[in-house]
Amino acid sequence: MPSAATPTIGDPDASLARATGHKIEDALRQRLNARMDSVRALVRSCQELDDAKAMLKAAEDEDVRRWNALTAGWTPEELRTAGLTEPEKKARVRKRATRRSTAPTSAGVNQGT
Repeated sequence: MPSAATPTIGDPDASLARATGHKIEDALRQRLNARMDSVRALVRSCQELDDAKAMLKAAEDEDVRRWNALTAGWTPEELRTAGLTEPEKKARVRKRATRRSTAPTSAGVNQGT
């Protein structure tokens, strides 16, 4: 004989429990899908940004290359008066110098002997 806590197949409480379980599962699945859609949109946006940065770098590199080739017969001043602007120079990154340790010397320190 089934216990009072265990619903049986024909029991209306069991049907209600299954229906409620499906509703909860569906609601959670909808929330999860909405969250995943947000992540997918963010991934697309990040990829578009990376692509744009790569295109900008390529355009800047090409600008520098052409500027350097053009200045073969022109002075930068002549090009500026014609309305052309010199490409910005990229800041060079300096390597950090290694830190020298300044350990105290033992000269003049009483060693207790």
